[in-house]
Amino acid sequence: MDFVNKILHDALGVSGVVCGWNFRFGRGASCTSGDLCDLCAKYDIDCSVVPPVIAGGEAISSSRIRSLILSGKTKEAADLLGRNHSYTLPVVHGKMLGRRLGFPTINQIIPENL
Repeated sequence: MDFVNKILHDALGVSGVVCGWNFRFGRGASCTSGDLCDLCAKYDIDCSVVPPVIAGGEAISSSRIRSLILSGKTKEAADLLGRNHSYTLPVVHGKMLGRRLGFPTINQIIPENL
């Protein structure tokens, strides 16, 4: 594949790559992590595939975590993440009413999709 030859080998000169066990690439995600390792071997690039981490009988994945968050199961998502789920949003200036009352606050605009 051109990706391994032209990008990883020629342009970047990498000596090794690491991917997850379920990594897919190529047109229509037609290639697997095994394919990547086979291609890398042709260019003397080390390829390591990380096995899944299992919790509750199934692999931890970003898709699984997103699904938990979307269904409101934030405690379960936090357990899989190893930390509380959070968003980083810019602080916007308001009327500073809380400051005048002795309770300064911050204002953040939460996007509708969150």
